[in-house]
Amino acid sequence: MSPADHERFLDLLFARSRRANVTIALIALNALAFVISAGLSGNLMQVGSPVLLALGANHAPLVMQGQAWRLVAAMFLHGGLLHIALNMFALYQAGQVVERLFGATGFLLLYLGAGIAGNIASMWWNPQAVSVGASGAVFGVYGALLAYLRAQPGSMPMSVFNQIRSSTLAFIGYSLFAGFALPGIDNGAHVGGLLSGMAIGYGLAQPLESPHALRLASPRALIALLLVSLAGGWMYQRVPHAKPSARLMRAPNDGGFSRALAQLTIEEGMLAARTSGLIDNLDKQKIDTAQAADEMRRELAPRWQAQVDAMSQLRLSEGPLEQHRRQLVRYAQLRRDALIALADGIQAHDNSRIETANALQEQADRLIGEMRGE
Repeated sequence: MSPADHERFLDLLFARSRRANVTIALIALNALAFVISAGLSGNLMQVGSPVLLALGANHAPLVMQGQAWRLVAAMFLHGGLLHIALNMFALYQAGQVVERLFGATGFLLLYLGAGIAGNIASMWWNPQAVSVGASGAVFGVYGALLAYLRAQPGSMPMSVFNQIRSSTLAFIGYSLFAGFALPGIDNGAHVGGLLSGMAIGYGLAQPLESPHALRLASPRALIALLLVSLAGGWMYQRVPHAKPSARLMRAPNDGGFSRALAQLTIEEGMLAARTSGLIDNLDKQKIDTAQAADEMRRELAPRWQAQVDAMSQLRLSEGPLEQHRRQLVRYAQLRRDALIALADGIQAHDNSRIETANALQEQADRLIGEMRGE
């Protein structure tokens, strides 16, 4: 590549946009949301799950009850400082180029489109998961970059083309490998965001010499957006309409009961998702029995105990509400005891303890069923 070719490429690229304003704005919004969530949680390194769920974490049982806004809100929430730092670094690196290739409007469209599609894919992939992060959208940005290289290879010098392609494929390959090899990484959002970004990017790609960075009315763009919409709709329709069991009750605003019930509902969804994730990772041999049992005892069981304590501390007058309170205390105790028995069973490979855990869980389910009149 001659210096003249390189200079011409940079001139064309920066002619699209002198500054990557959308990229910077997205990073700022993510940072602001993190400061708020970390402040509410009181922990910079690990934001508490109740805070994330209250602010808009993606959780299928809540989304499928009509809270579709979570599909967008979850894109701006992160679980800790390392989580947001890695995502924002990747966004800054790729966004500088991709925003100029597609223009500000096109870049925002593919970022949000890939992020929403990634969150839908996450629900479809694991309906019990609670997920946050810009990963799906960031993967969409990298997917759009790959798609642009495929759709408009002549728009940049070959040496630049090869360098961008190699670094992009390395980032995607490593991230997906880590998602399958390590627990707690949402590869559903990664894959969904990546494929959506590739489709939207291929549809929107225009030559650098074109005076218009975005042509939404072109057949290729319309077909790409339609395909992503259809795929997202197909996955959304197949997400189970499950509900956290305590959420099926409605409580009046009396004596702090409603607030305690709302907290129990949020924690129940999170704890059920985390327990399911641990068992899934154990089945896939991503973690061993000691790790799973330790987390159940050290983190999850104390959180059930906290719900027992919160409900037990309420002082209500005798009546239906007080009866519900006592039943919910018993429900949380059963869930706690079932989790401890499960931890003991899987660590000792003791089927009798696992059967005990199942029996305790069945008692909890029956209790909630009775409260709902089933």
